[in-house]
Amino acid sequence: MDIKGPQDFDLLVIGGGLTGAGIARDAAGRGLAVCLAERGDLAENIRAEPETEAVDTARADPVERERLRANAAHLIDPSIAMRPHGRAERPRWLAAFLPARDEEPDAFHVDTARLVVLTALDAAEHGAQIRTRTDCVRLTRKREHWAARLKGPQGVQDITARQVVFNAGEAVSVGGFAWAPDDAEAKESEALRLDRGWDARAPALLCAADTSPEAARALAERALALLGAPGPAWTAIAPLPGGDIPDGDFDAFLEQQVRFFPWLPPATLLRMARAYGTRLPRVLGDARGFDDLGQHFGGGLTAAEVIYLIHHEFARSAEDVLWRRSKLALHLTPDECERLVHWFERSRIDDAAINAAIVSARGV
Repeated sequence: MDIKGPQDFDLLVIGGGLTGAGIARDAAGRGLAVCLAERGDLAENIRAEPETEAVDTARADPVERERLRANAAHLIDPSIAMRPHGRAERPRWLAAFLPARDEEPDAFHVDTARLVVLTALDAAEHGAQIRTRTDCVRLTRKREHWAARLKGPQGVQDITARQVVFNAGEAVSVGGFAWAPDDAEAKESEALRLDRGWDARAPALLCAADTSPEAARALAERALALLGAPGPAWTAIAPLPGGDIPDGDFDAFLEQQVRFFPWLPPATLLRMARAYGTRLPRVLGDARGFDDLGQHFGGGLTAAEVIYLIHHEFARSAEDVLWRRSKLALHLTPDECERLVHWFERSRIDDAAINAAIVSARGV
């Protein structure tokens, strides 16, 4: 976080949920100067369990569902129990217990926390500033812009923004305008609410509720339309980081990774291929064997992967890594989790000490 002086942005996004990250990504891709400030970690309000979130195919827009499949194939986990299978296609023991469901629509699960993180990563790669552990402690509407005070790991900074999007899980009250995220999430029509002041000419404040994984991209696009953002919509055919898998064929991609990295334990390779997709080689670097990845914390998690998450995916604590960059906390022992906690404590991870942390990790 640069606190040397004031900075001017086209858009300030407060809150790093699924919708906030999506709006930041879409806006940055249109060439807007974007700052996203999240008080905690990205996706922090997403429930920890289950590991993935089921896409309700009965309610999902089929077009958006297929766009999600195409743009984030590595994050899609097909749900075998919900696929259309006739009785004859099932294992004999299962067919005896379950009725045929030939007309049931296909379904899948999505790692929603990773969807948020990769959306924010793509926003950053399009020029957005992603500031985690950064609280907006003051927000004032001026005649031509918003004035905001941000308090983060390196101090306090005053910035300006022409427009503000509020995606934090709190109620908003500005003048006569009021908005509650719980009400908005319950009513899809209330997911976005725009305020331009009593005269409809003030700098815009857009309140945006989080939504389901398959609806988030389109909701962000609607938000940019409400704000009158310049530039064409672009995210419908833009893969998320790691999602540029040929033909969206994850099984073929996984087979290829098995040939490239035969030394990775199968369970670890599958987990990492799901998490990173085509960016898996970036995580592994020039390693030629498992021992080259540095300290092993458990469950296939190594120092090399943690360093990648610090550098590229805004991870700053063991909890970030174990719950939101992965769900390894559900599988590691308490001692293994504590090992990673101690590593972060020794490294004193913050934005000013990432390089020192990397040196420390390689020396462990």
